[in-house]
Amino acid sequence: MVTKLVNNFTIGAFWLIAIVEGLSFWAWQSEILANIAWVLIVLLTAVVSWRRLDWGLLLVLGEIFIGSHGRWLVLTVNDFELPLRMGIFVAVLLVALVIWLKKRQWPWRQEKYPILYLWPLFALLSFVYGIWQHGAGSAFLDFNGYLFWLLWPVFIWVRRSDFLINIWRLLVAAVNWLFFKSVFLFWAFTANVSWLDHELMYRWIRDLRFGEITPVNETIWRVFMQSQIYALALLLICVVVFLYKKNKALIDSHWLYWNIFISTFLITMSFSRSFWVGGAVTLGALFVFALWQGVKYTRLVTVAASLILLVLIDSWALGLIGGGRGTTTIGERASVSEPAASSRLAQLGPLWQEVIARPLLGSGFGETVTYLSEDPRLKNEANPSGVYTTYAFEWGYLDIWLKMGLFGLLAYLAAIWLPIWRRLAPTSHFGDEMKLSLGWAFALGAVLVVNIFTPYLNHPLGIAVILINYLPPPEV
Repeated sequence: MVTKLVNNFTIGAFWLIAIVEGLSFWAWQSEILANIAWVLIVLLTAVVSWRRLDWGLLLVLGEIFIGSHGRWLVLTVNDFELPLRMGIFVAVLLVALVIWLKKRQWPWRQEKYPILYLWPLFALLSFVYGIWQHGAGSAFLDFNGYLFWLLWPVFIWVRRSDFLINIWRLLVAAVNWLFFKSVFLFWAFTANVSWLDHELMYRWIRDLRFGEITPVNETIWRVFMQSQIYALALLLICVVVFLYKKNKALIDSHWLYWNIFISTFLITMSFSRSFWVGGAVTLGALFVFALWQGVKYTRLVTVAASLILLVLIDSWALGLIGGGRGTTTIGERASVSEPAASSRLAQLGPLWQEVIARPLLGSGFGETVTYLSEDPRLKNEANPSGVYTTYAFEWGYLDIWLKMGLFGLLAYLAAIWLPIWRRLAPTSHFGDEMKLSLGWAFALGAVLVVNIFTPYLNHPLGIAVILINYLPPPEV
């Protein structure tokens, strides 16, 4: 069996993403067009989902893979705004409920591990307690990311053998688009291309919350998008496929190498310390696992050396655009004295004090912490003291612990570990065949590491990786 990474589905997904992105830029400048496009896309999602529910999930994941905060298109009625992500989510969920009611079949009955249902109990109790203590508005805004878990029954309902492969192809299309978009923006701002409207591009990225475009130093601009974490996921999946493939006919290898290259480039160019640490730690764990599984030591050394070389090449390429300061900039970002890093450290002490105030059951969603920051984004003319109060924290696990308590955190981690254990348990199956499910398990491992410093497990961007791991693992 030949498994092609790039086929008509991949190419079609790439151009569909490009069209919707262009529509997003156009509609951003016209509220009427944005509303019409939003309604049409949500209706189309419902129709497609009714025809084939797995297609609806692919639309959900396609938006997640490149949408960051899900505001490609925003439905605006008076002062009320509803992002496209929420519209697609509701459309797929409602269609799934109608299908289940019609067939009188309930997918959650397939789950044999009751521990999975424990963490939603803690989350619900923390949400109710948060409303009581902090008000409905703050509690809901803090909690609403977890609502993406409502799609869990839809994921375990899908039983198509090609679904996981199509998700991989969709991921390839999305990360390739992110690569070209990020490189273009990096070049446009860093090279200060005169014929481009930098202010217009910046406002589009900022207003729709695709990411951040900020100066790192006098020559380099950082183009960071939260969805770039899927470049890390793609890198791990492709490395797993390369390590375990033994028959070159199984896949179009040149596309595999290309996607490894663009993934490392995106991770390097993101200037995200969390991504760097998550990638390094998870790749190390993957190499140890692969060695235990019998993968040749020479192949592991070759892959590790190739990845290090790619990072050096990426840094050199970034330096060419930024006046020869690529490696210097990476060193600056690695420093704990860098403003964002020092702000994260400044948050740690006050956050920990609030955690231990109610360590077992938590303080509920919407709980705030006040701390002193030196980050120029927070300490400025409008706030010269640098005192900042928020309910959103960089330390992902402490955020969950603060809101749901230690019991809630442990229950949540158990629900996350369950699909990983299912994939790693039958280790005798991981030798001769490629396993996308194994790649996604390590991708989830990377999210677990990144979540130490940057919250993803309380957001659809991270929860989507968990839900993909709940899919039945097919042979590839």
